[in-house]
Amino acid sequence: SFTMNSRTIISGYFPIAELKSVLREFVEEYFKYSPNFIDNKIEPLLDLLRDDLNFYIEYPYVDKVFRDSFYNFYSTKHSLIDRDCARVSFFLKTIQQSDFRNPEFEFNRDLFFGYISIRPTLPNLIGRTMISPRAYKSNDFLSCMVNSNVVVNGKKMHVAAFPHSSQDGETITCAETTIWSVMEYFGMKYPEYKPVLPSKILGALANYSYERQLPSRGLTAEQISFALREFDFGTRLYSQKSDDEDVEAYSELEFKRLLGYYVESGIPLITSIENKDVGHAIVIMGRKEIDLTSIEIEKFEPQIIKTRAGKLELYDFADFVEEFVAIDDNMPPYNIIPFGNPTQNYKSTQFGNCKIQNFIVPLYHKIYLEAGGARELMISYLQNFNHRLPGNKIIFKLFYTSSRSFKTELNQRINIGTEANEIILSTTMPKFIWVGLLTNPELLRKKKANGLIVLDATGAKIYHSSILMVSPVGVTTYNSQEETGNKYVVYDTKINSFNIFANNLKGKWSQWQS
Repeated sequence: SFTMNSRTIISGYFPIAELKSVLREFVEEYFKYSPNFIDNKIEPLLDLLRDDLNFYIEYPYVDKVFRDSFYNFYSTKHSLIDRDCARVSFFLKTIQQSDFRNPEFEFNRDLFFGYISIRPTLPNLIGRTMISPRAYKSNDFLSCMVNSNVVVNGKKMHVAAFPHSSQDGETITCAETTIWSVMEYFGMKYPEYKPVLPSKILGALANYSYERQLPSRGLTAEQISFALREFDFGTRLYSQKSDDEDVEAYSELEFKRLLGYYVESGIPLITSIENKDVGHAIVIMGRKEIDLTSIEIEKFEPQIIKTRAGKLELYDFADFVEEFVAIDDNMPPYNIIPFGNPTQNYKSTQFGNCKIQNFIVPLYHKIYLEAGGARELMISYLQNFNHRLPGNKIIFKLFYTSSRSFKTELNQRINIGTEANEIILSTTMPKFIWVGLLTNPELLRKKKANGLIVLDATGAKIYHSSILMVSPVGVTTYNSQEETGNKYVVYDTKINSFNIFANNLKGKWSQWQS
């Protein structure tokens, strides 16, 4: 039970099995709500969490997202609503009050697994959430992660997670929640961006809207894209179907590949899922792990490419991915969804037969070469240059990344060859690059590749976007500024098969440390 006076923070430490009963008691005593509201929202999360966790609850807690909504909307209502939230923090083992006061005791990532906030908004009580996938019983997926600093009971801690919140239904619907989640991620990860609160999102849309903005009635894909542009992104909208002549529509195969390229790049995508009755927005920010040791590429249709050295069967790695990881405000964090049935985990028949209709990519505003153009350009290199890899079955994996991240990983864990590494590390690159890894079925099972192409992501869909290519004959670099002679320079150097780059998406225990 809880005891409190006006000057004391209430708190308590409990095993995870008691979470539901503790929260039922809390909302009844302090929010004056029926405890039954907790059941439907907390049980789906409890089913996913490890049984050996413990939790620490604090009240009052200032959830900055809800406090923004409170002062801009809820405080103007006639009915009284609490401005404070509760916070539930998760730990792997039993923690004593003395541990919080011991300056020598360190709450590292092996102990602290993040938190959820409980806000006084019926029926969706779960507010700002940063919970590590390590808190889950099953976490065989890769996803975008960002490090967050947290102070619990006066002790500073850190957690790697993806921001999540349920919608409150009045100041933020699913659309605003996805914008908030994406901006929270980018704002904590990169200095070029800042997290935004609900009022800031509504402010960005003020010039776009012809109606009042509160209570929110949701946003269209175009409004979401407009808001992201206001926050300094160069947005790109991809659609499977469109009534707008200005929006290019893609086939299901090409649409899924483009989605896969951006997910592999570690970019959270705001995605629209629809059926004839429902439209809903989610964030796709990862994918299910693929068992590469037993992959059977014969099940997939290759693209036949005629090259100067013969024919290649090109298999796209994006075709192997069938399940993605989503942040859905109606579901617990890290919801696993099949591409063809994104509402598989919904109990409501209202969401039956939903399909992914479009997705919005929040690109860095100086990225001019988009995924489809990068793929076309890389295939043209394979067609026109005699750099054929051993065998005629080639698996192609496309993603974009920062040149800093690319070179750091090359320097620390990827050995293409001593001389080859030095050539690549010494090559001038823009801030962002497209990388096309080239491998074959045998090497892929070992998580290795034997070739790659690097393109300038700030370039155009022409040869001038080329930076370098690695193949068994060596490293080929391209200098578009060369005034005379051949702009391509081939370095005849030994090339090793090398580890596949894996820095964009985090997964499993070791990578969630970073």
